[in-house]
This record gives sequence, structure tokens and C-alpha cells, in this order.
Amino acid sequence: MSKKEPDSPLVEAAQAVDRELESFSDLAAAFRRETFATQKSIDRGGQLLQQIAEADQRLGRALTDLVQAIGVARDEQAARAEAVTARARELQQRDATLRELLARYQALGDVAARVNDAVRTLAASESASQQDAMASALPELIASIAKAADAGQEIAAAAEASGFADLARDAAGLRQQLLGAKNKMALLQKRP
Repeated sequence: MSKKEPDSPLVEAAQAVDRELESFSDLAAAFRRETFATQKSIDRGGQLLQQIAEADQRLGRALTDLVQAIGVARDEQAARAEAVTARARELQQRDATLRELLARYQALGDVAARVNDAVRTLAASESASQQDAMASALPELIASIAKAADAGQEIAAAAEASGFADLARDAAGLRQQLLGAKNKMALLQKRP
């Protein structure tokens, strides 16, 4: 058998107001029914009037408690709303950081694709004139790859520092691919 969770102070205060309203209503109805035709009826009417006054005081206290409970609930809700707003701002900042890092990573991926194409073209060069043209472009291409690999390292470090471990891992992997391509180019440059 599970225990019933206690009602919130707001619910308890509202239930107290409801009970006191019902009590007041019952007493008022009984008072209205009195005929005041006999001594006993007049005495009962006096007692009912005293009970109505007491019920009215209890109702006033219950209403005060309800207003206080509403104030507390409003303050708690405002605090929660502030916390949600702060987290929403954090989400926006994290999203902006991630988008900026992803844009840099995408640009690096584009560079890596162009480098791979260049490496394949160089490796497939068969004519002497093609090989000479490619050989003269190698130093600049190797420097560009080195610069791209450095950018990959910067992206990986920034992603790691920002808590985006998966992007840091991907950027580090892309950097390794670029370094591999750079090494292939360096070998091609040494080729006779």
C-alpha cells in the first residue's frame, strides 16, 4: 500500500477555506431557519449567532492563510521561471558556441576534401609535364595542409574546452587525416 503524499500548503489552505465556507454556510442556513418564536428558539439563535461569528473569524484566518500560500506559490513559481530563463540563456550560448565550432569544422572538412583530391591527382600524374606542375605546387599545398591541421587542433581544443567531446574527437581525427595527407605530399615531393 503506497502512502499518500501530503497536500501542498496551497491545497491545504484552499481546503481549509472550503471547510470554513461550508461551516459558515451551514450555520447561516440554520440561523435563517430559526423562527425566534420561543425562548428556546431565541437562545438557539443566540448560540448560532455566536457560532457564526466564530466561523467568520476562522474563515478570515483561513483566507489569510490562503493568500499567504498563494504568495509563497507565486514566489516559488517566479524562482523556477528565473531558473528556466537562466538555463534557456545557457542553452542559447551553448548552441551558438556549438554552431560556430561546427561551422569551423565544416570548413576544415571542405579543406580536407580538397586536399585529398589534390593528393589523388598528384599520385595519378603520369606525364612529366603534369608531374612538374604538381611538384612546383607541392610546397604551397603542404603549407596549406599544415595550416589546416593547425586549425583542426585549434577546433579540437576549443571544442574540448567547451565540453563538446564528440566534436573535439572528430576534429582531432580530421587533423590526423590532414597530417597524413601532408606526409604523403612530403613523400611525393621527395620522389624523383
